Amino acid sequence: MDVGSASDVLSIARSGMAVSMVKLDVAANNLANSETNRRTSETAFRPQTPVVESLPGGGARISGLVPGGSDEGVVYADPMAALADAKGNVRGSSVDVAGSMVDMMMATRSFEANTKVVQAAAETYQSIMDLMKPGANGPLLG
Repeated sequence: MDVGSASDVLSIARSGMAVSMVKLDVAANNLANSETNRRTSETAFRPQTPVVESLPGGGARISGLVPGGSDEGVVYADPMAALADAKGNVRGSSVDVAGSMVDMMMATRSFEANTKVVQAAAETYQSIMDLMKPGANGPLLG
């Protein structure tokens, strides 16, 4: 494996880890705001979805965030709420809690998988370096 290929493997894995971190942050933010209430005259909290873009030569990056749901969210009765209108209604978010939890789990697993790629590459490169040491009895130096 040449140096360029080694660099590519680590770069691709690193970009995957960065994408996973953003996905995890976005999902956590959506979950944290799943119980956000607003006045009915205001727009609801809208969950976000990261847009992942492939990079030339491998890897990925987040190219933006797309708002999901609608401005209307879910209007429900809660006459005791401080934000309730004259009819006793408040506007809640339309965050899909289960979907956000799945997004968090997938981002975590993706991060772990990319971490394993980095660890495997490091072990492989260390093995190669060990074989190239003076006095090594490996197949490269006989």
